[in-house]
Amino acid sequence: MGQALYSAYGGKIPTQNDFCVVHQGPVEGRRVVSLHCGHSFCLPCFALILRSDFTGCPTCRTPLIVMTPKLDYLRLTLHTLTLRASLKQAEQDLMRIERLRQYRRIHDGDMSAELWAQHGGVPDD
Repeated sequence: MGQALYSAYGGKIPTQNDFCVVHQGPVEGRRVVSLHCGHSFCLPCFALILRSDFTGCPTCRTPLIVMTPKLDYLRLTLHTLTLRASLKQAEQDLMRIERLRQYRRIHDGDMSAELWAQHGGVPDD
């Protein structure tokens, strides 16, 4: 499983300037979650944000558009952090990752009406 997680990461190693606003310190560990707005978080701190059902960056309130790492890596990582007995938690995590995937599609220019309708978009007149 470790090899699969590493190959799915697709992110960057944190620099000394990456600051996690959740625990108010430098990004810990070798994995960092970077958002479109430029804010960065430790992976465990981002998991707390995601599992609290926040839809915006805790610093600037822009939508949670994850630039790195790959969303499949986040899905696998959340899966490893979930107790085996918590099927409900695993299902909720999958829904949260799908929401992040949809935010990224909107960010990348997907103009499909059904996607926009799910997120409060204005229908065509």
